[in-house]
Amino acid sequence: MADMTLENRPKWGLAEFILGAIALLMVVLTIAQLFGQSQSASSTSIGTSIGEIAAEIRQAAQPKISGDQRPEVVQAPKTTDPRDVVVIIAYVLAGISIITGGISLYRGEPATLAKITIALGLSAIVMQYAFWMALLICGMMIITAVINNIGDILG
Repeated sequence: MADMTLENRPKWGLAEFILGAIALLMVVLTIAQLFGQSQSASSTSIGTSIGEIAAEIRQAAQPKISGDQRPEVVQAPKTTDPRDVVVIIAYVLAGISIITGGISLYRGEPATLAKITIALGLSAIVMQYAFWMALLICGMMIITAVINNIGDILG
């Protein structure tokens, strides 16, 4: 750093690094809170939960099988989950981190900090995406297993 001129010093570096780190931390804490809430809120096992889902499928299918009319479903009003707001803020911070890293590279500032910042922002976005894709795949596998065994469930 001693050989840097005043024009070549990173002006965006620390701010963009902090934004990227905060975005990544918010995503990690959101994922950790999701798992912590699901384990502490319900003391039922996973098998019991899957059995309850199968029972709900059976109750929903019974009127259709017997030819009766299906009762009207009343939807609960939607509420804003604070976790959704935190995830949106994390995405915005990650995007700002990536953009400011690009600005830093464009201005010719030292590339190491800018590349680390871009990597932090991208990893926050990719981590959230990969996590939800993994949950989606696991959920589809469970639903497929329940549907394949629907005869035993309705039996």
